[in-house]
Amino acid sequence: MAVDVNARDADGLTALMRAARDNSDPKELEALIQGGADVKARDDKGWTALMMAASANPNPEVLTTLINAGAGPEVLRSNVNERTEDGLTPLMVAAGNNPNSAVLATLLNAGAGVNERDETDRTALMFAAWNNPNSEVITTLLQSGANPELKDKLGKRAIDYAQENEKLKNTDVLQQLNDASR
Repeated sequence: MAVDVNARDADGLTALMRAARDNSDPKELEALIQGGADVKARDDKGWTALMMAASANPNPEVLTTLINAGAGPEVLRSNVNERTEDGLTPLMVAAGNNPNSAVLATLLNAGAGVNERDETDRTALMFAAWNNPNSEVITTLLQSGANPELKDKLGKRAIDYAQENEKLKNTDVLQQLNDASR
C-alpha cells in the first residue's frame, strides 16, 4: 500500500509543511521531497512549506533545502517571493516571527525582495520592528537595503512600529532606524 506524501491533515497541512515548520533536520525534508512531496503545495491560507519554515524554523539549512528543491535558476527568485493570500512573502513572515537573522539572510541571498510590500503596504522591516525580539534581524534587513522611510497604509514607518515593540526596549534598534533614515 502506497502512502500519499501530499495527503493533508485536519488542519490542511502536508507532512512537508509540518516538517518545514517543526523539524530542524534538513535530511528529514529531503526524504519527503525525494518521496514526492510537493514543495509548492499551499495550505488554506496560501502558505507554503517555505513560508512555514521562514516563520518558525531556526535552521537556515531547512530553508535552503526548500528553496533548492526542484527549483532551477529561473524558478528560484519567484519561489522566495511567492505570496500568501494576504500578500505576505517568506521574508516578511520570517522578519515578523523568526528571531534567527541567518534565516533572513538565507532568503535574502536567494533573491528575496527586501522592500516588497503586503496588501497593507508593510515591508519585512516593518514586520521585524513590530514583532521580532531580535534586533539583529533589523540590522540584517537594513544592511540588505531595507528602506526605513517607507510608510504603510496607516502612514507608519518601521521606527513607529519599533517604538511600540516592548521586545525591543533596551536595544539599539531606534538608533539604527534613525541613523538609516538620514
